[in-house]
This record gives sequence, structure tokens and C-alpha cells, in this order.
Amino acid sequence: MPDSAIPTDDVERDLVEIETGIETDAAPAEISKRLQALSARAGPDGLTAGLDRLRFLIARATVENRLGLAGRAMGTLIEARRFAAAPEGLPFRSRISRAIATVHAWRGRGEQAKGELLRAVAEASAADSGADFAAAMAEAARVSQEIDRFDLALVFLDAALASSHLAHVERIRATVNRMQCLNRLGRHDECLQEIDATKAEPGWSQRRLLLRMLEKARALAAIGKSPEAQAALEEARRLLPSDPETYSHIDWTEASVEVTARDNPADVAAGLREMIASFAEDELHQREAGARLALSELKRQSGDRKAAFDEAVKALRIAVAENNSRMAERARSAIFRTGDGEAADVASPQLSERYILAEPLGRGGFGVVHRAIDLQTGEERAIKMVSLDGVADADRRERLAADARAEIEAASRLRHPGIVRIHHAFVSDGSIVIVQDLIRGRTLAALDRAGDPSALFLGIFAKLAHALVAMHESGVVHRDLKPSNVIVDERDRPVIIDFGLAAVAGERGDMGPARGTRNYVAPELLRFGEKPGPDPRQDIYAFGQMLEEFLPDRRQAGIIGLLGIGRADPLQNMRRAMLAPDPRQRLASLRAVAAELDRAQPS
Repeated sequence: MPDSAIPTDDVERDLVEIETGIETDAAPAEISKRLQALSARAGPDGLTAGLDRLRFLIARATVENRLGLAGRAMGTLIEARRFAAAPEGLPFRSRISRAIATVHAWRGRGEQAKGELLRAVAEASAADSGADFAAAMAEAARVSQEIDRFDLALVFLDAALASSHLAHVERIRATVNRMQCLNRLGRHDECLQEIDATKAEPGWSQRRLLLRMLEKARALAAIGKSPEAQAALEEARRLLPSDPETYSHIDWTEASVEVTARDNPADVAAGLREMIASFAEDELHQREAGARLALSELKRQSGDRKAAFDEAVKALRIAVAENNSRMAERARSAIFRTGDGEAADVASPQLSERYILAEPLGRGGFGVVHRAIDLQTGEERAIKMVSLDGVADADRRERLAADARAEIEAASRLRHPGIVRIHHAFVSDGSIVIVQDLIRGRTLAALDRAGDPSALFLGIFAKLAHALVAMHESGVVHRDLKPSNVIVDERDRPVIIDFGLAAVAGERGDMGPARGTRNYVAPELLRFGEKPGPDPRQDIYAFGQMLEEFLPDRRQAGIIGLLGIGRADPLQNMRRAMLAPDPRQRLASLRAVAAELDRAQPS
């Protein structure tokens, strides 16, 4: 039988096996060999039948894209689109548009990707295909992820997952994508709940299981559970394929940067450099920029600010060239954190390009805080602006910039519901701009203390203690803890704000004369001649003072208590230890205090 006459059943079998390999994330190099073998056996005329030819071309383009051959993949898809113009190609048109969108999205071409997705939706509607429409929603989510629109991606993912037409394999991919988005949005507890609720059912490829475990490692690290995060990362390592060139190894390295970079910086830096070379070769601009920002942060942590600056600038150039505003903002924040404020100013956009400033929320020596609307996401933010105009003293300007960098440094280490989330900072029109979550509520100082509010304050201080424990275990010291720097939201949950004086234990030493509110400043910071570095016990002293102010001593009820001879409750004993003038005698951790406050709350 001549090669050009392969039995139809054999062609169908080979195509199904190839498509299954693509769906289950088999190694693209192996699938490519099978495609070449099928093409060789079929000969020049063996795949001329419209539907078989379209399936072959779509499969080949998908594999070419996964191999980093973007130009070749696009050429194959344009050929497929030409074939699909015939009436019998209608069921494939939406698939082709989705595949073209994927090629664009992987390379940071957000506008082109969005155009192809709109076309895919229209084509799905024309074909009256619920499956294609659901798949288009899932692909729109992945495109949104690639351009850092994780909030928008969740909208598309929820729409896709709600559809009964979404294919099983696509449902698994969308579920993993949803975990990734929750993590990127700082919703780590929700991510862990989804991971725990998701079982590794049939259809879960080794790669999807790997990605699921990497998200678990990220979420655990973000909420301060480092040993568990390391265990999850190690479990993910065991799922890596033998081929070190696969995207799975790249994904594992990226997660390792986030979870363990501080433990083995040299190894991680080497891995990042390999990734950058690979991304540049494959024209994966979006991922190259992300890897360069990770390397910039690693260099900054090691003290090599020049190298950190250079990598951040390269990432910014990629982001601007690809018209990716969110990646550009991340790069500007990285430039600002290297300490080169002048360069950050040159690189930054006008504030009005991204935000609408509404009413001021507060003013102080730091500047002014505005409520703002994010024009990209529609979300409300709080924007702190510290004006450098009129500050002629170079030391004063650097101090203001150092305070802003301290806020960003603290934010990079902290993910906790009791700690304000800071998104980024940059310099614009002579002002330092810090963008953070908007917390609706009142400061702790402004809460009504009439009557007997002890039950309310016990709950507030218990949550506050847990937040401080998480902060200190991440290495961050606030250094300006006071009632006006705690906002109690509409559900009576306290959130610590204003990290302008924060420092990382062991990294930022003498800060000059003590700054902050005197009643809450630890005594050693006020003593002449002493210049202690950041220490969690400084926050613990302030917390003790706040307890004294809001929760007076509770003694045993009855005549013994009235006579003052009853045993002070455990919290009162801890309070004395928190307020010890000598830091060596002071309580070193708030763990026991948090537990006691939990127990003291009325049931």
C-alpha cells in the first residue's frame, strides 16, 4: 500500500493519540516526533482531507509553541485558518483563534491576544458550540494571567467552570489556574482550601499535579509556614520530568525563588540566569521580564544594588516594549527599591495614567493619603504620596525615600489578613507614591471606649497579637506601632498600617534619633548614646502599652479581688513582662500573649 494511502482508521488513531498527549502535557519533543512520523507516512497528499488536516495543523502549532517556536507556530495556525475558511472548517475556527491567542499571550502581546479571543467567542457563537464558548472563557483567563490581570482571570475562570460544556481536561487546567490566581491576589487561605478540596482524579497529568503542589508551597510560604512550604516544594520536585529543558523545571525554579531564595541564593541565581537565556531565545518576553525581576530582588538582598538595578531596568524595557503596564509597575518598584530614586522618577508614568485620586483620607508628616480608583481593575486603593518638592536637604530626601523603601521591603515579606498589603511604589512628578489596599474602618484610637468594651477589645487585640507574631517571624519590626496605625475594619478585624519606619531584623541598623509617638517608643530607643537595631521587643513594648490603655487589669471577682490581694490573671503578668524597661528582661515573643487573649474572650 503506498504511503499516500494510510487507512483512515490509522490516521484517526494517530491523531487521537497525539491530541491526548497534548491534553495530558506529554513532552512536546516526543509529540513533535509523532507528528513528523505521521506526516512522513502520509506523504504530500495523505492529510488533504479537511478535518484531518485541520486537526494535524492545530496539534503541530500547539507543539511548536510549547517548543518556543513562535514564528513557526503562527505560520502553521495561519495555514489552518485558511483551511478552516471552508464551510466544513466551522467547528475548528474558534480553536484556531484560541491557539493564536495563546501564542500572543505567552509573549506578552496582550492586545493581540485579546483580539483573537474576541474572535474565538464570536466563532463559538456562530458554531453554536457551548464547548468552544467555555474553552474560550478558560483561555481568556489564561491570557489575563499572562498580563497580570489575575482579578479578571478569576471572572473568566468562574464562568468557564460553571459551564457543563467544559471538557474534563480543560476543567482540570482551569482549576489549577484558579489556584494560581488566588495566590497572586494574596488570597492564600482560599488557595489552600481549594487545593485541599481538589483530589487527584483521573485526567490529572503529572504536570498539573506539579503545578498544584507548587501553588501549595507558595501559599504556605506566604502565610509564614516555611517548613510546610519546603516540604511541598520537595514533593513537587519529585514530580519533575527527567528532561531538564521542560517548562516544568522552569516553573519549579520560579517557585523555588519565591519560597527558598534566601536559603540558597547562589544556586537560585544560577537557575534564574539559565531561565532568562531560555526565555530570551524562545521570545517568551513576559516570563523573561519576570525572571529578571526575581534576579534583581535576589541581587538586592545580597547587597549588589548595581546588578539589581540593571536587571530591573532590563525588565522595565521589556514591559514597556510589550505594553504590559503591570509588569512595568513591578519593574519601577524594583528600581525604586535599589535606591536609585532619580532613575525611578525618569522611568515612571504620570499617576493619572493608572489612578483617579478621590478624597484625602489623612494627612501627616509623611504626606497625604488619598482614596483612589485603579483604572485597570476598577478596585479602590489607598495611595500615600510623599512630596519631595521643596525638600532641599539631601539627607531629608534620602530619609523619605528610605522610609518608602522600608514599606516595600516589609510588604515583600508579609502576607497576612492583619497586615496591610502594599502593591508597589514609584516616583512620579516629584512625589514618592505608595499604592496599598484600602481598609475601610476607623483607627483603633478612634473607637468608642464608653461602657464596657472589653469583649470587643479582647477580640481586636487577640487578632492584632497574631498579626504581630506573623510579622516578627517574617523578620519584620514595625517600630511605630500605636493605636492610630491600626485600622479596625467593618467586621472588627484590626489591620496594621504605615510601615514607613519598619525594618528587617539584621538588615537595617541605626536609624538615627528615635522617631514615632513617644508613649509607645521602647525605652532603649530613647536612652542617650544607645543606637539599637530593629528588634521585635520594640513592638512588644508598644503592644504592652496599648494593652494598658485599652484593657485595664482584670482581677478575680469578689471581695478578694476588691481588696487587691487576688492573683493577677496571666495576661497581667505577661503585660508586665512586655513593659520591662530592660529589653533583655522583656517578653521576646507574643505567641503566649495571643493564646491567652484567645482564651480570655467570652464564649
